[in-house]
Amino acid sequence: ERIVRERKRLMQRLEEKANSKPHFNHRESRGQRWDRPPTVGNHVLKKQQNDRLGSALGIQQNSHVEGQAFDRELQDQKKAERHAKMDKERKVLEEDEKKRQKEAKVEARKRAKNEKKKKRRYSSSGDDSSSDGSSGSHSHSSSSTSDRSDSKRKRRRSLSSASSS
Repeated sequence: ERIVRERKRLMQRLEEKANSKPHFNHRESRGQRWDRPPTVGNHVLKKQQNDRLGSALGIQQNSHVEGQAFDRELQDQKKAERHAKMDKERKVLEEDEKKRQKEAKVEARKRAKNEKKKKRRYSSSGDDSSSDGSSGSHSHSSSSTSDRSDSKRKRRRSLSSASSS
């Protein structure tokens, strides 16, 4: 957004300069064109231009040192610092992930334990009622009913002995 506004402003300025007659001085013979005559204040204008360009490129004026990019030792040191910082952040993220996984595992165990308790409750309450579906006293008058309850007991015994070993 800022860049678009600055670009429009510069384009308008360029058009205005193209329409007006530019000022040429003695440097014209060397192929250099000046829009303004050289004055003492040119360094101020140049500094303003550099400041605008620096802000557009994201160069911080307070931390930028000229020629710093060519100092290999300094660049290696900065690189090592960045890598150390990234490693530290990566370790923190890994530790957080391990914590989350551990908490999820504990939560899954709790859920499984609760479900197991519920199944035990339901299965123990199911043993109290009759196996033929009627609610009331146990009647084992038919041989098929007693056969079913015997087979259930055998299954339970085999399951409990298998799970205990």
